[in-house]
Amino acid sequence: MPNYSKIIIAIIIAAGVVYAGNELFYGLPETEHDFRQAKWGMSPEEVRASENPDLQDTFGDNFIFYEDKIAGYDAVISYMFWGQLATEDQSLQLIAGNYDFGADNLNPNLSVGDFEAIKQFLSSQYGKPLSDVGVEVGHGSIKTVMWETRSTEIVLSLRDILGDGKFQIDVAFLSKKHKSQIDSALDL
Repeated sequence: MPNYSKIIIAIIIAAGVVYAGNELFYGLPETEHDFRQAKWGMSPEEVRASENPDLQDTFGDNFIFYEDKIAGYDAVISYMFWGQLATEDQSLQLIAGNYDFGADNLNPNLSVGDFEAIKQFLSSQYGKPLSDVGVEVGHGSIKTVMWETRSTEIVLSLRDILGDGKFQIDVAFLSKKHKSQIDSALDL
C-alpha cells in the first residue's frame, strides 16, 4: 500500500508555501474555536471536556479519536497533541485536528460528489476557498481545497491514488502557531 501521508504532507506544504509569511490577517475570518469546540494549545483533558460526552474516545501516542457525523457523513475525528507526557513544564498541547471520511471503510462508496458536498459544507463555514487544485498521480488523482482563518489552515483532500475509484476524503485543521511542531510530528 502506498504511503499516502507523504503525498498529503507534500500537498499541504506546497499549499502552505503560497501563504508562508502572511502575517497580515486582513480579510481572514476569525473563529471562536480552532477545531470543533477546541482551541490550539488545549490539553487532552480540556479537549475531552469540550467534546460531546456521549462520544467514546480512545487516546494513544498523542492522539484522541472519536467517531461522529460531519456534514451527514460518518467520520473519524482525530485530535493531535505535541509535547512531553508526564512533565509539569511542558504538557501535551493541541496542534492539529482531522476528519477522516474513509477510515475503516466508514463510507466505502465515497465519490467526487461527496467531496463536493463536504467542500460546500466547509465553504458555508469558512467562505470561499483560497485554493482549489487537482493533480494527477500515477493512474489516480489528488484534489485539495484550502481555507484559512487567522489561526488555522484548513485543507480538504480527495485521493484516488490507484485510479480505482476508491476515494479517501479528509479535512486537516492545522495550527499556524504550531507549524514547526506539526512538521516534526509528521516526520516521525
